[in-house]
Amino acid sequence: LNYFGTRSEFQVYARRMGKSQEHIDQDLRSLSWFVSVTRPQLNHHDPKSRQRQLEIAQDLRRSRDFRRQRHWDLPDGSRLDLFQRKQLPIQVIPLDETPSPTGDDPSPIHLTHINVPSRSGVGESIPVTYSWQGSWDALTHGAVILTWQRDTEGAIAQPNRPQRSTQWLHDHFIGFGTLRPHPIQANQSMQSPAPETIASSFNVVERTAMQTPADVQPGLYQLKASYLDTRSGTTTPLTVPGVTLRIAASKPDEPKLNEPKNSRTIQFAVDTPDGQNAERRGAEQQETNNRPDLDRPEVDWVSQLRMLSTALPQGIEALDPVFDQIGRFSLYDPVQSYAQQAEVTLAHRLQINPNDLENAYALTLAQVLQRDAEGAIATLQSITALDSRNPYAHAYLAFVHLYALHPHAAHDAISRAIALDPDVQEFKLLRVVASVMGGDLWHAWSEGRAVFAT
Repeated sequence: LNYFGTRSEFQVYARRMGKSQEHIDQDLRSLSWFVSVTRPQLNHHDPKSRQRQLEIAQDLRRSRDFRRQRHWDLPDGSRLDLFQRKQLPIQVIPLDETPSPTGDDPSPIHLTHINVPSRSGVGESIPVTYSWQGSWDALTHGAVILTWQRDTEGAIAQPNRPQRSTQWLHDHFIGFGTLRPHPIQANQSMQSPAPETIASSFNVVERTAMQTPADVQPGLYQLKASYLDTRSGTTTPLTVPGVTLRIAASKPDEPKLNEPKNSRTIQFAVDTPDGQNAERRGAEQQETNNRPDLDRPEVDWVSQLRMLSTALPQGIEALDPVFDQIGRFSLYDPVQSYAQQAEVTLAHRLQINPNDLENAYALTLAQVLQRDAEGAIATLQSITALDSRNPYAHAYLAFVHLYALHPHAAHDAISRAIALDPDVQEFKLLRVVASVMGGDLWHAWSEGRAVFAT
């Protein structure tokens, strides 16, 4: 599948799913195409893998959100089934005419429609549909800078309460990086070809979700939008349909919506042929009504990266869960467009407000994921000025300096981290590495002996 997907102008990437039991539900929510296989090929899996693959295939058969689009009988008696999500997260519709810009609205694209619930709760994910219209060139080379802002008109000031967030971001590339041309692999400049079409204009429909902050202030929220040309860096304000979203304080017993979605990747699952395990399948069918709706939109990976980055100031213990999720996103998005989208849009945000520490940490994470060491160093230098009392900010800077083969700069940065918190052994190990790389073997030996002794 991967080979022929590459032959077909890099339209399909195949990944085997189901290796991790805890991620099965997330995989099903996050992807739109699955291929399953029946026995006898199923017999080649070890028992645990076979069980996980069975669960994926059975969930696909039972789901209201997927349909079996095609199937193929193989020479060994196995059967391949292709499942497709009924409502895909990205839809591209060719149009007959390109809308002519007017003096009042010279935008290269137009936001023609927004569909969002009239009401949601604090800290919930909110399903949202955007419809963008424009030429293929403007759509594929454009990012949208989206800010959902609280309407302050008529709001009652509450000076005795702690400051709460009055906005959230939903910046991304149009089509979330699925519109060609795009890099054929992560961190590559080679582009897949643009599709051949005679249409002069297109409508791109995005069905996704956005996450409200846990500390968002209840009230009425409206969208402010602008178009960012990713080639020139210029922005153009966009006219937004009149949509208002009310955020209400959540009650403890209110159910939450799901979280993350998107896909350009076909995945592997495994199935059993009809007639086998009938008794077990019948019991599982009785549970269908109790299963969550897999088609609830997932929060897009760009937004999820921004949310995950808020844990970086907490230090080492926060890194494992962050990179566990990053690993899933990199499976779901084979060219890792989500990291590039985050870098471009966050860099634009920081040009407007260089002191936004939360966006700076998020930009660092996006740059590290793309192995942009020099960019990450520049961002981390800004972070260490803004968050100078946080030892982990200096430690991150030291680590990236080591990656970029700057041992002396790394030694200075990690020494500042140790001065702020001398009890973190990992800091001392980083200084040992910096000393070795910088040629100071005596200091490395003496400090390393003390570190390993403890």
